[in-house]
Amino acid sequence: MQRNGLYLAPVPDQPFRVLTESIAARWPEAPPYGGQFAEVVPHLTVAHGQPPRVLDKMEVELAPRLPVTATVSSVSLFVSDGRSWRHHTEFPLLGASDSTSLRPPGPSVHNRGLRGRL
Repeated sequence: MQRNGLYLAPVPDQPFRVLTESIAARWPEAPPYGGQFAEVVPHLTVAHGQPPRVLDKMEVELAPRLPVTATVSSVSLFVSDGRSWRHHTEFPLLGASDSTSLRPPGPSVHNRGLRGRL
C-alpha cells in the first residue's frame, strides 16, 4: 500500500495516548478517526495526500531541522461540516498557566526524527 503522508511522532507518546483514550472513553459515540483504526498513533501531520516526490522532498528538507522540542499547554477541538474544518474551542491542560507565561508547564515532547509515512 502506498503511503500518502508524512508525520512527526511525540516522544514520549504516552501522555497523548492517555489523553486520547480518556476522550474516547468519555464520548464512545465519537471514536477517534471514526473508529477507523484499532490503535491511534499520536502524531503531528506534516503533509497528507501529496505525491511521493513531494513527500520525499519535504522529508529531506525537514530532517536536518529535527528534533523539535515543544511544551503542550492546550488541546484544540476542530469540527467539520463535511467540506471544511474550523476551530471550535481550546482546552487548557492541567498545570498550564495563563497566557502571560513564556513557557507554560505541561508535557514537554520532542521528536527524534521523521517517524514514518501515513
